[in-house]
Order: sequence, then structure tokens, then C-alpha cells
Amino acid sequence: MVIGGTPVYPEDEARTKWCPMVQGDATCIASGCMMWRWQPLLADDAFKDAVIKARRELKQTKSDKQDDAAKHVLKNRAKYGLPPNPHLGYCGLAGEFLT
Repeated sequence: MVIGGTPVYPEDEARTKWCPMVQGDATCIASGCMMWRWQPLLADDAFKDAVIKARRELKQTKSDKQDDAAKHVLKNRAKYGLPPNPHLGYCGLAGEFLT
């Protein structure tokens, strides 16, 4: 998967990629490497759907602060079927991830 021009991988897939820092046919050690960077969790459609569901559960109205439901989902990601931790990453050798 490519996000913002940078290929990002689940850790198990990254481990199948060639590492430019090691001579020979060494593969990436993913999060075991000091250069590994985790892709931040995105506010994708699944997150938005979870916030809508949380608003209903919390019985929030349109006049309530909308970020309360989002904060609730962030604290309870697993309850809404969202990954609790970043699960995509990339080689940080080329520098910081730009969006």
C-alpha cells in the first residue's frame, strides 16, 4: 500500500523486503530496526462509522461537542473493531513520513 508516496506495510510483509542497510540478501527486520516508523492510525471510514455509533450509544445530540464521541472511540478502539495500535509501517531510512 502507498500512502503519501511512501510504501507502508504490515510488519509481516515488511519482513519479506530487502534491507538496503545490510550487505547480501538480508531482509527487513521491521519494528526491530531503529529506522522503522509506524504509520499513524488514520481517520478512515471505519473510524467515522465508529464515531457515529458512539454518538448514538452516548445519546449525544447535534448540540453536544462532537469530539466527545471521537475521544470515546479513541479510548475504546477494540470495542469498535478498530486496530488498537498502529499496524502499518515503513522504512524510515529516507526520513520522516510526509502526508
